[in-house]
Amino acid sequence: MQFSFVCPIEGCGLKMNAEAMDKEAAAVMLVNDAKKHLQETHPNLHKTDEEVNIDIRSHMVEEK
Repeated sequence: MQFSFVCPIEGCGLKMNAEAMDKEAAAVMLVNDAKKHLQETHPNLHKTDEEVNIDIRSHMVEEK
């Protein structure tokens, strides 16, 4: 299954993708990708792991 998440930070819009057996596994992968993306691309924005987790789980979509 293919899932995606688009960075909601204004002016960014980077789309992250994860291929996993289920939604939970994809969420874990996308959370890790999003945390790395924040560190590299948005170093001045500080979100907790829980905030990133909530963002991913609220906005990730299954690709059809």
